[in-house]
Amino acid sequence: MSLIEVHSDQQERASKLKLIGRRDFALNIFFMVIMILIGGGNGQVDQASAADPLSQVHAHLDSSDQCGQCHGDDINVAESSKCRDCHRDIDRRIRTAKGYHGRIRGEINCNLCHREHLGLNHQIIQLDKRSFNHRQTGWTLDGKHAQTDC
Repeated sequence: MSLIEVHSDQQERASKLKLIGRRDFALNIFFMVIMILIGGGNGQVDQASAADPLSQVHAHLDSSDQCGQCHGDDINVAESSKCRDCHRDIDRRIRTAKGYHGRIRGEINCNLCHREHLGLNHQIIQLDKRSFNHRQTGWTLDGKHAQTDC
């Protein structure tokens, strides 16, 4: 076999390997897309395994089979109506316009104040007891109550 024939033979093999490589790459992409569509439902990857942990108060909901307790069709958005389904005392105050949450007007978005998926030690109630204006609750602190620490 001459040097030219060897070189030609090597080029032919290299061409075949490139075709096989391209075909394998395309097949891998195809199967990855199929797996995402089948495994993630609506084309979404399992967000629960990628999300940061819930706070301690909601830790009992921190598993992929519990996402629907807070999230609807869009896994990236917690639905306030679902918050109110569990937190019935807050829901009652909102409906009867009583207390701090009852003073909120317009659409209620619990997530604006109560952020989740920020870890077990995250406090989802951000309340500065020193500067909190208690009149916002509808219960003014008078007399000795005004002098009592929270």
